[in-house]
Amino acid sequence: NRLSKDLNVKGVLRVHIFSVLISDLHVLQWRTGCEVEEFNGTVKFLRGISEFGYDGSDFLSFDIENMRWIAPVPQAEPIMRQWDNETICSQFYNDNVFENCVFLSASPAVHGFVKKSVRDPKKLTLTCLITGFYPKDVKMSLRKFTTEIPEHLITTSGIRPNDDGTYQLRKSVEISGDDPADYDCYLTHSSFKEPVIKKCGNYNCDWRHLLQTVTINSISLELCLISAQQRHGVAPRGPWH
Repeated sequence: NRLSKDLNVKGVLRVHIFSVLISDLHVLQWRTGCEVEEFNGTVKFLRGISEFGYDGSDFLSFDIENMRWIAPVPQAEPIMRQWDNETICSQFYNDNVFENCVFLSASPAVHGFVKKSVRDPKKLTLTCLITGFYPKDVKMSLRKFTTEIPEHLITTSGIRPNDDGTYQLRKSVEISGDDPADYDCYLTHSSFKEPVIKKCGNYNCDWRHLLQTVTINSISLELCLISAQQRHGVAPRGPWH
């Protein structure tokens, strides 16, 4: 797994470094990360960083664009040549920057839409979709009146990979066409500072109004809360439909 790979490679790197340095008390530092630029809420990836310092001075740095090591001091040249010949070292640092930096600029996108059920013309299928997230672990719930809908009523795609290495997840539930309940999509992911609840903008969506004014094959919404207002009275919060 990823953790074992990291630990194994880091162990190899430590052996390489200390095998060519004088045995004594020294300080080895490793700085890895990325430089980004933020403008109007959008994060742009500038460059990846992976470099070593030895006793407070620059020792080795990884040129990500050219997949090679740079030695600013003569003492680091033997390690530079050895690591350039060992693709596992270069690939490890390339993967590290890719996973920690590139995905930082790819904010997860959340979508919601509703369409007529293919099994029952009197029902609608409400779908929540999150795509472009990394790492893989994510929790997405469909809720009715802020209460999570039981999983046995949910149809899910499972977490699937995208072509760019990120992931996507889709969940759907069937509801009555005249259901007056408020629905939302509740998400938790490491890229979010707090759980995200996607609503239907600054207004409430009325199922029956949508069915009368919009082509019913597919109603695409910008946000993921599908809310229906009861036209006469308040609906009881009974069993799930």
